[in-house]
Amino acid sequence: MAYKMNAALDPYRDHLIDIRVDENWEQWHGIGKLGLRCVLCRRVVTPFLSTQKNRFVRHQSGEGTSASAAAKRTAHESFLHQRCKYWVADQLREAGAIAEVEQQLGDRRPDVLAVRDGRRFAVEVQWSSLSLAIAQERTADLRRAGADEVMWLTRGYTWVEKLPTLGLHGFNPDSDGYRTEFGFLALTPSGGLRTAIRPVRQALHQWLDGEIAWAYRDFEKAGWATVQDWAQHTKQQAEEIERLGGELGKATDKIERLSTTVRKQSARIDAVESDLKGAKADLSLEQGKVEEGKRHKARDAETFEKARSLIEKAIGQRDQHAGAASALEAQLEAEREAHNRTEAALVWRARLVKVLLAVCLVLAVLVLLGSY
Repeated sequence: MAYKMNAALDPYRDHLIDIRVDENWEQWHGIGKLGLRCVLCRRVVTPFLSTQKNRFVRHQSGEGTSASAAAKRTAHESFLHQRCKYWVADQLREAGAIAEVEQQLGDRRPDVLAVRDGRRFAVEVQWSSLSLAIAQERTADLRRAGADEVMWLTRGYTWVEKLPTLGLHGFNPDSDGYRTEFGFLALTPSGGLRTAIRPVRQALHQWLDGEIAWAYRDFEKAGWATVQDWAQHTKQQAEEIERLGGELGKATDKIERLSTTVRKQSARIDAVESDLKGAKADLSLEQGKVEEGKRHKARDAETFEKARSLIEKAIGQRDQHAGAASALEAQLEAEREAHNRTEAALVWRARLVKVLLAVCLVLAVLVLLGSY
C-alpha cells in the first residue's frame, strides 16, 4: 500500500519502529523476522535494502501493492500521516503519558490522546488542507469533550499563528525526527519573540511538563514559547508599557498646557474674527461706494464720448465751412481781379475816347479854320 515506507508498527501495533535507526535495523532485518506491521493495513512487512542501500519496509509478495501512480501517491501520503501519529504517541509516552492513537474522547476522536497527571492532551495531525473555521471548530469540540490541552501539527497553513499549532518542516523526516518551521517562538536579544526551529520531540516533552505555552504575542499573531521566554517577554512588555505610561503622562501634561494655550488663542481668534467681521462690513460698504463711483465714471465716460463725438462733428463741420469760405474767398478774389481788369479796360477806353474826342475836336477846329 505505502510507497517506500521507512517505518512500521511493532507486533503489538502500538509503537512506531523507524527502520532507518541502526538499533531497529539490527533487531528486525533478516530472514524469519516477521513481527513488523504496516501502519496502514496492519499486515506483515519486512525490512529490506534498496539498490541505493537505503532502508525500507515492504509487504510480502502480492500484498499491499498499488496499481497506479496516483494510488501509490495517495498511499504514501496516508503512510506519512499515520507515521506521524504513531511517532507523536511514542514521544508522549517517553514523557510519561499514557498515549493512544485515535482514541475516543466524548464525541470526538483526536489523532493522538495522552493522559498524564489527570490532564488530557489532544494532538491533531493535519496533512490535507483545512480552513481556519473548521480547525477552530474542532479545537473547541475537543476542549468541550474534555481535552485540557490541544496542539495541532500541520504543514505551513495560513492559520498557524491563530491556533495552538506547530508547523512542521516536513512530514517525511530523517531518523532524528520532526522539527518545526512555524509556530514556535524564541526570545530575541531585544526582548521580542520571533519564529525559531525546534525539535518536535523536545516541544512535546516540554508541553507535557508545562514548560511551553501558547499565547498571543501581538493583537493578531500567536505561537508557542517557553514559559521562561513568555515571562521575560511579558516583563519587558510591562517595562515598555510603564515607560510608555510615563511618556504618556508627560504627553498628557503637555497636551493640557497646549490645550490652555489653544483656548487662549481661540479667544484671541474669536476677537480677531469679530474685528474681521466689522472690517468686512466696512469693506463691503466701501466696495459699494467704489461700485457706485465706477457707475458714475462709466456715465461720465459715456457723456465724454458723446461730447467728444459732437466736438469732432463740429470740427468737421467747421472744416467743411472753412473750406467753403476759402472757396468763396478765392472766387471773390477772382471776381475782384476780373472787376479790376474790367475797370482798367474801361479807364483805358475812356481815355482813348477822350483822346479821340480831342483829336476830333482838333480836326474840327482845323476844318473850321481851313474854311476861313
